[in-house]
Amino acid sequence: MNCQKIKHNALNSFIVTTVGAYSVFWTILGYNSYFGSGELLKNTGIQGHLLLIVSCILLGLIVASDRYVKEYKGTFENEIEKRNNEIAILKSEIEATENTTGDGAEILLDYVKNLEKKGDYSAAIRFGLALSRPLWLQDGHKIRIGIGEIVENAAVKLNNKIAQASVLIDDIGWTYVPLKRYSEAKKNIGHGLNIALTISNHYLAAKALRHLGGIAIVEKAATDEAIDFCNKALKEAEQINDLEDQKEMIAGINYGLSKIYWMKNELEKAEKYCLDAKEIYQNLGDTERFVMSFSQLGKIYEKKERLDVAKDVYRTGLSFAEESNIKVEIIRNRLGIARVLKKEGHEKDAMEHLRIAKELHKTTPITFEVGNMDMDLELLEGSEL
Repeated sequence: MNCQKIKHNALNSFIVTTVGAYSVFWTILGYNSYFGSGELLKNTGIQGHLLLIVSCILLGLIVASDRYVKEYKGTFENEIEKRNNEIAILKSEIEATENTTGDGAEILLDYVKNLEKKGDYSAAIRFGLALSRPLWLQDGHKIRIGIGEIVENAAVKLNNKIAQASVLIDDIGWTYVPLKRYSEAKKNIGHGLNIALTISNHYLAAKALRHLGGIAIVEKAATDEAIDFCNKALKEAEQINDLEDQKEMIAGINYGLSKIYWMKNELEKAEKYCLDAKEIYQNLGDTERFVMSFSQLGKIYEKKERLDVAKDVYRTGLSFAEESNIKVEIIRNRLGIARVLKKEGHEKDAMEHLRIAKELHKTTPITFEVGNMDMDLELLEGSEL
């Protein structure tokens, strides 16, 4: 939307109308023998000049305001129509890939690539960022990286540092982690972190540091190094101006710390950080992440051998997950219940939960997470409980 052009047109209308009106009124008064300009100004003094000038200015303001509102409304409606067309195109592209193999996702990659080739960099960024989360949830890692690289190039062309840092940290850098390409992950995340620090974007800087902590875990099980990264991330998060963004980031860091301390068998700390994250997510109304915290909390109590509490937490998490249709958490909580029931000697009930989880897993990938996801995958991919 070209607001500068609209303002410029409105200013021109004001000047032309004001000057034109003054000229017309002056001419009319000049031709009238009784109200000739000299007589009027002579009889009324300075007030005559002011009345004429103020009247013309008011008329100019009315005309300029009317033009500004009409042009702004028209431009805004055109932008809305353009965005709706883009959404319709994106929806049709996504629908075209539903229930297809990885080949279908290539359509999305080609579409964003064509936008970038045509020089429509803004659209390439919008579409690419919109596809980021769905591709992550569907394990479309290679496509996500490919689209991320296109978006990063478009962001450079537009000097959009925020978009560039965002895709380097998430869409490219973090996506290399489940592919176990850790060097490339650290390189891209490090690049994004440097940009974020340069532009004082504390949210992205905190996310980058959190991701680097996750890599320290999966690459070399360096829990102390991971905690150090998380602490640095917390310092950045505390400087985030937007309160909701700050809380969301702090919750994510706490959730990560919970997993790290679970690995270190420091279960009291793991519980504390998980409960802190869960409370923040609930207060923010972040249903997906609130539900996600139950399976993590259940694993903590399970490791503590507090099986009754663990089972209750898993069942509560399952209820919330089913209510919100969060399939990956339905799987995780059913697996947790299955493990607890197995330990309690209820083999038949445990196997039923495992069967349901495995059936759902056929169409629902387990989203990559740092920490304790291996215990879930072992059950899903194994033949025994």
